[in-house]
Amino acid sequence: MFFEWEITRPTNGTISIPVYAKHDTTGLGPDARIHWALVDLSADPLGDTEYAYLDSFDAEDSTDWQTATLTYTRTDDRPIVLRVWATRTSGAAWVYSEIMTGGTSQHRFPMPSYPPPF
Repeated sequence: MFFEWEITRPTNGTISIPVYAKHDTTGLGPDARIHWALVDLSADPLGDTEYAYLDSFDAEDSTDWQTATLTYTRTDDRPIVLRVWATRTSGAAWVYSEIMTGGTSQHRFPMPSYPPPF
């Protein structure tokens, strides 16, 4: 599973995004668990491990709903994305994000309407 949504606003100011994760089973290794991150595309850890995520949340090995709020203070208009991923060969996972808030604006992230199998 791998999804990304570009964050185009606000240009400056602090953004906060509540995110949720749920696994269908336990006994998952770290890579198989759900990961959420705010990513600066010009310094993406997927392309170079010397970079770090702007903020991130790694789900625990649990079947309970888990939540965190990703927060970042933007100082420029560099492209950043909200990313969620997990690497599994079977099973299901559910992810959800609430409306992003920042300054005086709000932004919705359209989510898939079904939990796709990995």
